[in-house]
Amino acid sequence: MADTSSLLQIFAVVSLVGIFVSFLIRVSIQALIFRYFTKKYDLPQNYGKAWLAILIPSLIVTLIALPLAFIGLPDFLAILIWILFFPLLIFSTKLVYKTETRISTAISLKYFILILVLVIAFAGVQSILGATANPLSSNVPQSVCTMDCEFAYSLGDDTGLIGSGSLTVKGYDVPNGKFQEKDNYVVAEKTFSVSELNSLKTGKRDVNNDERIQGKLNANGCTYMEFSRESGGTGGGACKESSKSFFTNLKKILIG
Repeated sequence: MADTSSLLQIFAVVSLVGIFVSFLIRVSIQALIFRYFTKKYDLPQNYGKAWLAILIPSLIVTLIALPLAFIGLPDFLAILIWILFFPLLIFSTKLVYKTETRISTAISLKYFILILVLVIAFAGVQSILGATANPLSSNVPQSVCTMDCEFAYSLGDDTGLIGSGSLTVKGYDVPNGKFQEKDNYVVAEKTFSVSELNSLKTGKRDVNNDERIQGKLNANGCTYMEFSRESGGTGGGACKESSKSFFTNLKKILIG
């Protein structure tokens, strides 16, 4: 038990470090882009100033969004919070560069429009990939799921070695670094009876020649799904990152 607890703690620490490093990388790249817009207004080209100007609004938006994301932040609310980045950037640019409001507004607006276009384009590409690339059609023996809470599962041969009877499926939207608390982030759960499982059969078999089923929970935004057969066979896994939903992908890009 102690070993499991230690592993969960290590996982949480690694996840938090990953979030922090990812945040710093994002700010650093954005600062390089932002500095390009300051050149046209003859502002100091010190990279540290550009980095600080981006850091302030990025940090504020993240500190607002992350706690809300932990309790299930709706997609539209995540987008609205991210829009706060623009007025905060105006203030930050004016403060860091000690320039006029007119200039800081012009720079911030041009930068914001560029980033908005890039984010929308990237979310669009992910939505296309989520709609065209179908990981559920693979013949791997393990369960597979997507962010749209769709899943594929191998039924086994009903000998009890893999499991038989009804199947309980849980979908989670687990924030980064919170996997050990995943039970607090259940977005949907359903128990499929044997007759329902029969109706979900695809006619396909995995590499072990076990029948595959495909189904969906009445939810969206699953990052992890867990499967339990009535007489055994419990397992789960992380879901594929691309969704068919544009707003789900947009939220993921903006909030992470």
